[in-house]
Amino acid sequence: MDRNANNNNLINSINNLLENYMQSLGEAPKSPALSGYQSVILNQEFHKVNNAITLGLPLLEDAEEFFNLIQENKALLSENLQWPKYVNVLSDTQNFLTKSFVSHQNNQSKTYLIKFDQELAGTVSFNSFDMPNKTAEIGYWLGARFRGYGIISESINYLIQHYAESGLLQRFVIKCIVSNKASNNVALRCGFEKEGLLKKAEYLNEHYYDQNIYAKILLIANGQ
Repeated sequence: MDRNANNNNLINSINNLLENYMQSLGEAPKSPALSGYQSVILNQEFHKVNNAITLGLPLLEDAEEFFNLIQENKALLSENLQWPKYVNVLSDTQNFLTKSFVSHQNNQSKTYLIKFDQELAGTVSFNSFDMPNKTAEIGYWLGARFRGYGIISESINYLIQHYAESGLLQRFVIKCIVSNKASNNVALRCGFEKEGLLKKAEYLNEHYYDQNIYAKILLIANGQ
């Protein structure tokens, strides 16, 4: 089967899954999102951070590997994240990838799948945007066996540089539970400055937790 046939099969799969997903929300599929998927799937957004780390779109072709990675790290991830306990079958991951792709194309959020030596390792994302103020909030997670290689730090530094150079963003924010030392250390290693403490800001596992808020500002001259 040639590449165009593979692309067409993937497009049909995403269209069907997207239609089912939107119907479950009581909404009709939006044709711009569908056509957007087709245009990008044939010219995939792809970022090479270094020789080992790449960042790619949330595509269905990675669903099984992504699902297995979440299951492998479910207990660990659930200590600091709400969503892992809701990922129980492959279709949960497929729905997530579909929703994330549509949000990516509509610029509501940006989710990138991290691959380390061509193996899926986790995600880094812009969870929300405040475009008038050129601000984005960053989220990330990594499988346990991929930790210790600087993967998240390298990925974050690459993305914020890339988006700052585009002129779209200049302020980047990370919020993390105070007790999550690994996440706090990532923010500090990436040169983010702690701006304050948000009291009882995150509800997780039937408890409210304080969050540290970090920010980094990149002002890059673009000739304007």
